[in-house]
Amino acid sequence: MGKNADREIHSSIYRFLKEEFDTISSSLARGEIGSFSDKVRLCRRIDGVLNSLQPHARSDIRARKLVRRGELLKTGLLASRPYLERRVPVELVRQLLSP
Repeated sequence: MGKNADREIHSSIYRFLKEEFDTISSSLARGEIGSFSDKVRLCRRIDGVLNSLQPHARSDIRARKLVRRGELLKTGLLASRPYLERRVPVELVRQLLSP
């Protein structure tokens, strides 16, 4: 395989990962990823992908952007704010915060 074939394979992989991250991000925004355990499983899979991309991130801007995007996606998946907002009623929070 030559350099052009390698570039084409890398481009295909980067395109695929970008599409997957886009899909996960939009599903998260729509609230389609329900349970916290599903989000943790997704984060573990994303971690595996990011670990594979790390060596390429220094030399390839596309890999660097994907790594950054994956890290942000993991942060969004593991955010606890939506769970706290659902579980703690607003009135209770106001009572606790009022002097």
